[in-house]
Formats: sequence, C-alpha cells, structure tokens
Amino acid sequence: MANAVTNKITTIKGTGIICKGNLKGGEFEMFPTMLFDYVQLGLITHTNLVVYVKLLQLYNENYGYAFPTIPQLMIYTRIRSKATIHHSLDTLEEVGLIQRSKKSGGNNIYVVYKPLSKTELYSFFPDKTKKLKEDEEKLMKTAEHDKERYQQHQQQKEQVQEQQIQAEQVVPNFDTFDNKENYFSSLKELARRARQQVQ
Repeated sequence: MANAVTNKITTIKGTGIICKGNLKGGEFEMFPTMLFDYVQLGLITHTNLVVYVKLLQLYNENYGYAFPTIPQLMIYTRIRSKATIHHSLDTLEEVGLIQRSKKSGGNNIYVVYKPLSKTELYSFFPDKTKKLKEDEEKLMKTAEHDKERYQQHQQQKEQVQEQQIQAEQVVPNFDTFDNKENYFSSLKELARRARQQVQ
C-alpha cells in the first residue's frame, strides 16, 4: 500500500539576512510591481501571477521569448493541474501580459510584456477601480470598528480586574476570624458603610 502523502510543514531556519540590497547577480529577477494592480482589480489571480513571474524568469532575451513546456511550468510552479496552467496562460494573454505562438516544431513560445501603469490600467477599468476603492473604504471602516471594539473590550477587562482586586481587599477572609459571629459582624459593618456612601 502506498504511503499517504502529507503536507506537513517543516520549520526551516532562515538566513537572518535582510533580503533587500543583499542579493547578488543571478539570485534575483527584476519584478514589475504594477502586477499587484492587476491582482487588486481582480484581473489576474495569485496563481496567474506565479505563472507570469516564471515566464519572465525563463524569458530568453537572445531569442525574444520564453519556451517552457506545460509539464515544465507545472514543475517550476508546483501547480499540479494542466488545466490550471492553461487557464492561467489564457488569462495572462487576455489582459495583455503575454502573447503565445508556436515554433515550427509545434512547441509554444511566450513573449512576456511589461504591465500597464496603474494610471493606464485604472483608465481601462473604471468600474473595477470604483469597486476597489469602495472595498478599500469598507475594509478601513471595518478595521477601525474592530480596533474600537478591541479597546472597549480591554477597558472592560481592566475594570473587571480592578473590581476583583478591590473586592479581595475589602471582603474579609473567613479564615482570619476566630468565629462566625465576628466574621458576619464585619460583613454587616461593610454593608453599613456602603449604604452610607450611597446616601
């Protein structure tokens, strides 16, 4: 019987070195940050983003294109589904981030394009841009409301703790009295003082 495959996460100790400014040639790829605007507008998914970045990394400037096979893209991105790879390529082509064609041998080749600027992208999709801004406002209001609720909860928690401390200081401990009569007399005295404070 084959062993069940598990997705157990192994904790790995990192380098402890700040990434930005400490990468050498060959350890990084220039990444167009405008891609996150495409993600925010819902034009591409995080999976599409991973496929785009891999195509960008595989892009051969001498040839003018990238030419990985579908199985290679599945291995490089750890996307198990061939259909998901094809769907990502379709999406990337629809939004103008890549262009596909075939070589004479029949293999796909991919030209990888620079994304539009935020201004250009927003002008193409005013409805999506409007919804994005509405969602941002809603999230900010929710975050502010959650912050207020948390602060109120903390205040109430502190008040309860303070009341408990005061109660422990005021209410006599039965064990410290010689007999029940003295204990209950002390409680009556506390009650009398409380009534006087109220009056």
